[in-house]
Amino acid sequence: MKLALYWSYATRSLLRGGQRTVLAMFCVAVGVMAIVALQLVGLSVQQALVGNVVAANGGDIRLNASLVPLRPGDISYIDKLRQQGLISAYATSYTSAGSVTLPSGDLVNFDLVAVSANFPLVGQPHFIVPSSSLSVQSIVREHAVAMSAHVFQVLHAHIGSKYQVKLLDGHIIPVIVAAEFQESGAYNGSQVLISQTAIEEMYGVKGVDALGAYDTVYITVSAAHFQGVKNQLAQHFQGVQVITAQDLLKQRQQQVQQIQLFLRIIGLLALFIGGIGIINTMQVLLRRRQVEIAMLKTTGYRRGDLYALFGLEAALLGIVGGVVGTGSGVAASYVVGAVVGQAFQLSLPIVLDATTIGSGLLIGLATTLIFGLLPIVQASQVRPLVVLRESHEGMRASSRLVTLLLLLLLSVLFVILAAIILQNVQTALLVVYGGALAIVILALGLSLLILAISKLPVYERPQPRMLYWLLVALAAIVLAALAFVGLSWLGNFIRGVAADYGQDTLGLCALIALGGLGIMLLASALVYGLATLVNCLAMFLPRGWKTPVMLAYRNLGRQRVRSTTTLTALFVGVFAIGLVLVLGQGVENTITSTLNQLFTRNVFVVVQPAQVQRVQEQLSHVSGIDTNKTIVNPVVQQIYPLFVAGKDINTVLQSIDSHSLLTKSAVLSDMSDIEGFALAQGKNNIPDLVMSNGRNLRTSDAGTNNVVMNARLELYPLNLRVGDTLIVQSADGKITRQLTIVGFYDSSDPTKNFNFAAILADQQVTQQLGDGHVLDVFSLKVNPDQIPTLKRQVNKAVPGAFVISVVDIAGIIDQILANVIVMLTTLASLALIAGFVIIANAVALAMLERQREIGILKALGYTSRSVLATVLIEHGLLGLLGALVAMLLVTSAVTALSRFVFQLQLSVSAWLLVLMVAATALLTMLMALLVSWQAVHVRPLEVLRYE
Repeated sequence: MKLALYWSYATRSLLRGGQRTVLAMFCVAVGVMAIVALQLVGLSVQQALVGNVVAANGGDIRLNASLVPLRPGDISYIDKLRQQGLISAYATSYTSAGSVTLPSGDLVNFDLVAVSANFPLVGQPHFIVPSSSLSVQSIVREHAVAMSAHVFQVLHAHIGSKYQVKLLDGHIIPVIVAAEFQESGAYNGSQVLISQTAIEEMYGVKGVDALGAYDTVYITVSAAHFQGVKNQLAQHFQGVQVITAQDLLKQRQQQVQQIQLFLRIIGLLALFIGGIGIINTMQVLLRRRQVEIAMLKTTGYRRGDLYALFGLEAALLGIVGGVVGTGSGVAASYVVGAVVGQAFQLSLPIVLDATTIGSGLLIGLATTLIFGLLPIVQASQVRPLVVLRESHEGMRASSRLVTLLLLLLLSVLFVILAAIILQNVQTALLVVYGGALAIVILALGLSLLILAISKLPVYERPQPRMLYWLLVALAAIVLAALAFVGLSWLGNFIRGVAADYGQDTLGLCALIALGGLGIMLLASALVYGLATLVNCLAMFLPRGWKTPVMLAYRNLGRQRVRSTTTLTALFVGVFAIGLVLVLGQGVENTITSTLNQLFTRNVFVVVQPAQVQRVQEQLSHVSGIDTNKTIVNPVVQQIYPLFVAGKDINTVLQSIDSHSLLTKSAVLSDMSDIEGFALAQGKNNIPDLVMSNGRNLRTSDAGTNNVVMNARLELYPLNLRVGDTLIVQSADGKITRQLTIVGFYDSSDPTKNFNFAAILADQQVTQQLGDGHVLDVFSLKVNPDQIPTLKRQVNKAVPGAFVISVVDIAGIIDQILANVIVMLTTLASLALIAGFVIIANAVALAMLERQREIGILKALGYTSRSVLATVLIEHGLLGLLGALVAMLLVTSAVTALSRFVFQLQLSVSAWLLVLMVAATALLTMLMALLVSWQAVHVRPLEVLRYE
């Protein structure tokens, strides 16, 4: 009987709640949606990265020799291990830049991967056409190639299509499209797989020497020989990265954990904001039932009965919200997964994990019960006598103590829920209590701001006290600015002291915390000053406009806790999105500016020496080229260092450990290519360098083996000096030269020096080491408007030419940044959506509490339009305040990050700041309009008939 009553009461109460019940359900649903969607995306990332790690690695062991590719002589050592039975099999590949010239003259660029006949040893790409049951071994033969889906679609290819593929060194190879495969796993990105035999035929040599031999070797090995083979390979190939499937698995697991933790924290934030909405909604709903609660208690219902009644109501709310949120989360995971996959260049599989989906219902139930606990207990403490006498009873000390204990219990329960979601207790404690502390501090500041604005006087005509309030606002701004300077100085001082004790991270955190507090004070003071100025100007508005403005100012302070909650939730979402957008645009503008400074010449044409004359002829027909800045330099893409300052290169690489200032990759990258200059032709051909030590090349160095190298090589453990020698060998091993170092150029700032190779010498040296495989690079200064014409004309007339422009580089970087910005904005939008749900909730609750007031105003002659104007101005002001404070804090945060973290001068767009503030205010007003429309159009008689 009692259970039936509980059920009947709970369901009827939810139905009576109407719009408030729907909003409370949405508060739960938004948080659950974020958690479920982001957890499913995290599982998709895990499956994409860790699903089949051996196939992703290409075998049990992978040799990565991208800096100094392996030659056939090196491969013979691996073949020897196979003959000894230590390894089961091996396959090789080499990746080179390739392109196809379209009839329009535009290029389609991709990675041309030359693979051995037995590639791959494990795993196969997912073929799309002509059949899904194909293998690379059966398709990629002679000139038949397999294309990734992106290249296939851009070329509008079909099976049997024929193309002329252009390589970076000017060679052209004909290919026939035999298959299309999906871009995923080890085959991610724009790729074309071609047989190594086709490359051998093109160059007329055995192996792939002219391409640089082999940059990747895939090896399968039995478990018994695994560790021994790994150690032998690492010992023999000092300049090669030995990657095992276990290493790759460990690395990817760490990446997956970090990505999943990041996604779960964002979802937890949205869940927390939704929980605040639950507290607000249930407090108002239960407060309006005080008479009903008093009557229940007078008829014999005890607190336990009331806990059961209201708890069942909250549970039903959580279950319905959980179901809606789970369904929305599954749908949202498709969108978020696509955005995350685009940002990380991953093809994410669709994962519908039953446990994760089922947990959405439990999370919704748990969240509602946790955050509903406080209003349920408070409502159950109502004294019937006080309610029935319609008298007011202040909050007693015992009630305050109970509220504090309930808040503590709520936090503990939420930490438990967070620990289950994050799968880590320490992280849950840090996220919940650290985040709660930050939000409480933020809420206190916003609460004081709202209180100060609500106390501004109403002016009917110009008065002397207007100047007084303006001076108060100005004084607040000055004091806040001084506080900001003082806190920033204190943060810098603590950072310096912490750095002396090796605690750089702790010092940076102190600087961020104190600087952020100072920024918050300054931003709040500026907003208060603006509100004071608007308050003074409102005096000159027509009375029909002035009254809604003044009422809006007063209404902010009537429910200060709710206004503060709304403002805080809005601030969090706007700050997250604003920081992503402003920081992303600042980085993008800085990179573009740096590229413009880095490249004094903005177009580079790479050709074989035999095609130089044809390129020059074409350049003469293109306008907008600064002929005075055109230079041509020979470049050798690959040389092999043998001895450095009398030491064998393998001995040098062995001496490099994790504590060295230089890494093996840095050493090899600074010794593996060389660029020549026509020093004999005069000073105009001397490279423009900023020297760190020694001297630059001179015209007198023509015909000598004198070189200039990167200043990084002066560091430990190489410690090279002017006068040291370097013995290098050509790619085919036929030519060996001893080079003498005469200077080191500064590499600390990329805008100081730019060259196509690390070693700079006379062009005679490059001609000798190139041994017929030298490439000539035209460096041009071209009018940006003429770059597309130049590229199309050169590509058509000189098929072997490879044209590179700064615009292409900037475009690639912009695309990467755009993908990351879209991903972060999408994730941050989940918190902002939760914030807007809070706003809708607050508006609905405010309309519920002001029904009598609205009825009286309309009975006195106010129209629905004027009442609606008051609501819109009030919440537009809330949106404006939240967005202003958030964007001012974003501006300061970006400035601080650019100075202390990125060491760059990041620009902040004023237009973006204005757009964010205006958009937030408009969206807040739109949300208020949708929720309050029905309430402001109520007939006065319907509200006042029972008064």
